[in-house]
Amino acid sequence: MKNISKITTPILWILFAAAVVLTVVIMFGGDVEGATLQTPIYLDSILFYTYGVLILCTALTLILEIINIIANPGKSKKSIYSFILIAAIIGLSYLGADGSILTIPGYEGTDNSPSMLKLTDTGLYTFYILGIVAVVLIIGLEIRNSLIKNK
Repeated sequence: MKNISKITTPILWILFAAAVVLTVVIMFGGDVEGATLQTPIYLDSILFYTYGVLILCTALTLILEIINIIANPGKSKKSIYSFILIAAIIGLSYLGADGSILTIPGYEGTDNSPSMLKLTDTGLYTFYILGIVAVVLIIGLEIRNSLIKNK
């Protein structure tokens, strides 16, 4: 376990430092000239950083999980059940998503399309569902643990 922390701790500090630097640059870097709405100059930088970290974490999670399933096929039931549950939540979120075109003053881009809006709604609904489930589980497990301790 110590070997893992020797690798992960510096990586986490580097990612944290990059996020802090990008946040400061966005906050104090100025705004785009002639934009209809206030838009930071370096907004693309933090968006690309966020996309990169998200893609890296997703890829590492999937790769390491596949390696774990191959190495321990007997213990992989929980992983498969978790994957099926997440896929079901994303599927339900997609079914509940609305792709209605939005009226956005000053926006003339191509992302205000039904497919992009449905994808965005799916992400938001998935986030809401998982967040609510996490909070309910935290509260429920704390109550359960306190009841077990009092017996």
